[in-house]
Amino acid sequence: MKSAKAVMSTSPIKAELGTTVSQIAKMMKDYELDSILVVDNLSDPKILGIVTDHDIVTKVLANELDPREVKAKDIMSTPLFTMPSDASLREVAQQMGRLGIRRMPILEGGKLRGLVTELDLIREEPGLIKIIRDLEPEEKEDPPDLGGKCESCGIYSARLQLKNGLMLCEDCAELYK
Repeated sequence: MKSAKAVMSTSPIKAELGTTVSQIAKMMKDYELDSILVVDNLSDPKILGIVTDHDIVTKVLANELDPREVKAKDIMSTPLFTMPSDASLREVAQQMGRLGIRRMPILEGGKLRGLVTELDLIREEPGLIKIIRDLEPEEKEDPPDLGGKCESCGIYSARLQLKNGLMLCEDCAELYK
């Protein structure tokens, strides 16, 4: 079976944290995409998150926020799950299904090398759709707990949780229920 490297798009479109949602939407239109990877800088990018058309609709437009004011860092989906470039297409499909995601950034040597989408997998191996759909969670669950600094109170927690697009400690996460 082929590897992720064989089917990934090798030049995924990227935006920096401070890029406005309005600019991201224009990029999506110009490149006919439904997502943009968010990086710390464009010259030597470290991937930090992803903004999808769904994020724009549910986090900006549905809340009547101004897309010219809202930044990528405010709505990007994190944490971002990645796979190595030598992962088989079956492994990528299984991971995407388990996580309930449609796009998987591909790393090589710790650096972003490409992006595999659900459509890339299905074009190459139509039977992979069954793997993705069979493993897909019925209800999207929060990603696994991670350690780090809470984005609300700033206190380190060994069990951060993703709530409303923020990585929060357990106490702050309770406030967002």
